[in-house]
Amino acid sequence: MKKNRNLILPLLYVLFFGAYIIMPENIFAIAASRIKSPSDSLTLVMDSDDEDMIFVSPQNIDLNIEIKGVLGGKRNVNLICKITTDDYRPVDSLSYKIEYDGKSLLSKQIKYKPLHAGFYRFTVYLTGKSIKSNTLRFNVGFDPENIISPVDAPRDFELFWEQTKSELKKVSPCYKMTLLEGKSSAVKNMYHVEMYSWGNVKVEGYYCVPKKPGKYPVIIAYMGYGVSPYFPDATSMPDFCEFVLSVRGQGIQKAANIYGDWITYGLQDKCSYYYRGAYMDLIRAIDFVCSRPEVDKDKVVAEGGSQGGAFTLVASALDDRIKAAAPHIPFLTDFRDYFGICPWPRSAFESYLKKNPEKTWDDIYKILSYFDVKNFAPHVQCPVVMGIGLQDNTCPPHINFASYNLIPSEKKYYVYRNQKHSVDQSWWPMRASFFREILNRTASKKVFILNDGNHITVHDKDISFYNDICIPSRLYMLADTENKIFIKPLIKRWRPYEYFVRFSGDVPFSVVLGDKVVLDKPKNDKVLITNLIEGNDFKAVKSIESTILTGQKSKDNGTVFVQILGDSYVDGAFFKDALLTKGYVPNVRLVGQRGIKGETEQYDEGRGGWRLADYFKVPKDKTSFHGFMQPEGNCRYWGATGFWKNCHRVIKNEAKDFMTVYHCGRYDDYAGWFDEKTGYLNSPSKDDLQYDNDLGSFVWYDGEKWIPVKESDFNWSFDYGKYLKMWRITPPRFFFELLGLNDFRYDINADFSQWNAMIEDMKNSYLKAVPDGKFVILIPTTTCGSINNISGDFTPYQNAAMWRLRKNIIDVFDNREQEGYYIIDTGATVDEDNGYIEENGIQKKLPHPYRSYPEMGVPLAAFIQYYR
Repeated sequence: MKKNRNLILPLLYVLFFGAYIIMPENIFAIAASRIKSPSDSLTLVMDSDDEDMIFVSPQNIDLNIEIKGVLGGKRNVNLICKITTDDYRPVDSLSYKIEYDGKSLLSKQIKYKPLHAGFYRFTVYLTGKSIKSNTLRFNVGFDPENIISPVDAPRDFELFWEQTKSELKKVSPCYKMTLLEGKSSAVKNMYHVEMYSWGNVKVEGYYCVPKKPGKYPVIIAYMGYGVSPYFPDATSMPDFCEFVLSVRGQGIQKAANIYGDWITYGLQDKCSYYYRGAYMDLIRAIDFVCSRPEVDKDKVVAEGGSQGGAFTLVASALDDRIKAAAPHIPFLTDFRDYFGICPWPRSAFESYLKKNPEKTWDDIYKILSYFDVKNFAPHVQCPVVMGIGLQDNTCPPHINFASYNLIPSEKKYYVYRNQKHSVDQSWWPMRASFFREILNRTASKKVFILNDGNHITVHDKDISFYNDICIPSRLYMLADTENKIFIKPLIKRWRPYEYFVRFSGDVPFSVVLGDKVVLDKPKNDKVLITNLIEGNDFKAVKSIESTILTGQKSKDNGTVFVQILGDSYVDGAFFKDALLTKGYVPNVRLVGQRGIKGETEQYDEGRGGWRLADYFKVPKDKTSFHGFMQPEGNCRYWGATGFWKNCHRVIKNEAKDFMTVYHCGRYDDYAGWFDEKTGYLNSPSKDDLQYDNDLGSFVWYDGEKWIPVKESDFNWSFDYGKYLKMWRITPPRFFFELLGLNDFRYDINADFSQWNAMIEDMKNSYLKAVPDGKFVILIPTTTCGSINNISGDFTPYQNAAMWRLRKNIIDVFDNREQEGYYIIDTGATVDEDNGYIEENGIQKKLPHPYRSYPEMGVPLAAFIQYYR
C-alpha cells in the first residue's frame, strides 16, 4: 500500500551509477510490470492493484492470478498457493478448485491476512490430471513498519566509535587532486582524489566540480560491495559537486586489495575488523568535501546502494554534517535475521568458522554488533529516503526495514515490487528531488538525543519542552497491603528534570518518595491528588484527583470466576502472586483454555507477542489459536488441525523448537478433544468447522463427512457467548484484558480509533454473554524495560509511545462505568528502576518487569474484592 510516499518528480534527468552488487555476479531486476514465467500448458501471471505490494493492516494481501492457455476441453484444476516467511518457515497452504474451459482467460483472486508483520514468500502453481503450469515465486510485504528487530549494540558501542573517530582525527589526510581532462565536460571538471584515512591507509575517489565559480551542495556516493570503480556523471546536475568514494581495498584500490573477501577480514577482534577502517573512510570522505572551498558545508548529502546503502546510514549516524541521506537496498544489517534468510553472506562466515574452529557464532555476532547498521540507525539525525527491492534475496527487504524502523528522524521509503537487488530507474530523479527539497528548506529540523536515549525532533528556532501526566479517576487498592504508585509511568516525559510529580490529598501515605508513593492503609472514598510541578517556578501546572476504592482481603461470598486475557504478561501470569499465591482473593477460579503453570484447575487466555487485533483474526496457522472469532449462525469454529497436532506433540515432549512449545503449550485439557494424528475433532457434530492445514482449506462437517469450504462463506465476529458454550467454560464475573504493548510501542504517532473500536466490540460481546459481569481494561506498562539493558531494546521511544496509549485509554474509557467500561491502572505499579531482572546493574533477560509482577496483581485483587 502506498501511503505518504509519493513525491513530485519534476526532474527530467537521471543520474546513472554502476550496478550496486554485493555478489560476484550481476543480479538483474524483473523488467515487466507483472511477475511471470514461461509454462508448458497453462500460464500463470500474478498482478495486484497495490502499487508496491506492501499491504498495511487492516488490509488483506490481495493478489490476482490469471490463468491462460489452450487445452482440449474443460478441465478441473487446483490452484495451489504455498506461503512461507522470508526465512522459509511454512505459514499456510491454500488450495482453490477451478473449472477451466480450456481457452478463456480466467482470473482468481487470492486474499490472505498474515498474523504478523513481515515479508512472505508465495509459491503459486497449478495441479491436475495431465496439467502442467509454470510456478510463480514472489515476495509480498505486510505491515513492514511493524517489523521489530531490537537494537543489540554493546554497552561500549558509542565509546568504541568515539575513540575510533578520535584516532582518525590524528591521521593527516594529505589530500591530493589530479585533474582528469578526458573525463571532464563543458560544465564540470573531474578529479582523481587521494587521501589518507584511519590506520594511515590511502583511499581514493573521483570528484566532479562545476566549472562556474560559487558555493555548491555536494553528494557523496558510497559504492557497493566489490563494485568496479565508476565516475560521477560530469554532464548532469550542474548545481552539485559529486564525490564517489572507494573505501580501502575496493573500487579504485581493488587491484591492490590486501583485505581478502572484506567481510570476514580481521574478524578475530572488533579493533581489527575490516569495517572499522572502512567506516572511518566514510568520515574521511566527509572531511575531504568539507575542506573544499567550492562546497557549501551546510549542504552535504549522501547516497549509495547495497554496501553503499549501509555506508550511507553509518556515515549519517557517525557524522551530523550529513544533512540528507538516500540509501537503497542497504547491506550489513540485522545479521541474525539476515543469515536465516540469505545463503550469502552467511556462507562466508561458515567458511571462516571452519578455518577458525575455536570461534563460535556467538563470537561472530558479538563482533558484528559493533558494525550492524541497525545499531547505528537510532543515531541518524537527518531526513532519510530509502529504496527497497521487494524481490531482493541479496539484501532482502526484511533487513532494510530492520534499520528503517529504528531511524528516529524524518523518513520515507519506496518499495519497488518487481526489483531484485536494485531499484527502479525512477529512483534517481526522485532522490535528486528529495535532496533539493531538503537542502532548500528555510527552517531546518534537528533531532536531539537526550541523555536517556530519547529522540525529540524540533525546529531550530522552536526548541521547547512540555510535559503532562495522566491517571484514572478511580484507583483500586487493597486494604492492609502495600499499594504502590510509581511516578515514571504517569508522566509523559520524566526527563529533562524541570518537571516533578508530587502527591497530596486526604489519603494516609506510608511512603512518599521522589519516584513513588506507597499506601498501606488505604481508606475508601479518600482522594489522591497527583500534581505535575514545573521546576523553574515550582508551580503546579496540572493536578488530577483520583478516588480510592478499597477492597477487603477477607471478603468471601463463595467461588468467584475470573478471566484474564492478554499478551506475554498474562502468559507469564503476572497476577499469580496476588490472586493465587498470597490468596488475596479467596476462592478465586481463573477460567480459560490455557493451564497456568504450577497450578491445578486454574487457566488464563495469555498469548505471547499478541496484539488486540490478533484476537479479531480467524486463527488458522499451526502455532496460533484462540476460540473467540466465530462464524455467525449455528457453525462453530474449532481451530486448525495443524495447531492441535502440535499441541499433542508438545504434551508428548516431541516438539523441541521454542515457538511451537511456547504457542502450543498449556492446552492439555483440550488437546484430547482432537485426534493427535489428524488434528480433527474426535466427535464432530453437524456444523462444526475447522481449518485443514494439509488441505489448505476450511472444512465443514455436514453430519457425516468433512467438506471443503471457504472462509468467505461465513460472516465472522468476536463471539464470547459461543466461546463459553463451545469450550464449556463457566461465565466469569470479571473479565480483564491487558493488551496494547505489542500494538503500539513502536508507533509514536499511532491512531487508536480501530483499537478503541475493537475494545468496544469485545466489551459488548462479553456483556451480552455475561450481563452482570465487569469488563475491565488494564492499562499496560509505559516503562518498557530498563535503559541499562544488554540488548538495547525498549528505549524511551517505546515509553513515550505507550504513554500515548495510556492517555488514550484514560481519555476515552474513564468514567464510563454505566456503559460497562472499568479501568485498572496496572501500568502505574511497574518500577522502572528496580522492576527488571538485572546483573551488575544491567538488564539481562526479557524486558518484563518480573520483580513488579506482585505489585501489578494487587489492583486486580482489590477490584475483585471491592465488587464481589
